[in-house]
Amino acid sequence: MEFNERLDAFYDHGVQIIGISKDSPESHRKFKAEKGILFPLLSDPKLELHRAFGVLGVKRSPGRNVERVIRSTFILNESGAIIWSKKGVKVKGHGEEVLRIVKGLTKGA
Repeated sequence: MEFNERLDAFYDHGVQIIGISKDSPESHRKFKAEKGILFPLLSDPKLELHRAFGVLGVKRSPGRNVERVIRSTFILNESGAIIWSKKGVKVKGHGEEVLRIVKGLTKGA
């Protein structure tokens, strides 16, 4: 929700917000409607983007290891190169943290 609440501020700095998860497009439609999400949510059920960005980890538990998604944020430049990233993020306060980073990156630009 924090990214949604600050969407105009991100746009003012030329930033496009996109969420990606392994959930289905139908699940995303429901989530967007329920939460009022205004930015795109992409579905990656085969985890291809997740693998490409290195955001899969293994949760070890007795008798089995389970592949899991590591909640992460990336800022890419206009060429698609990663210029900032953080893995294992906590939801609370993260939108504001990323906006501060964006402001620092775009200062004087």
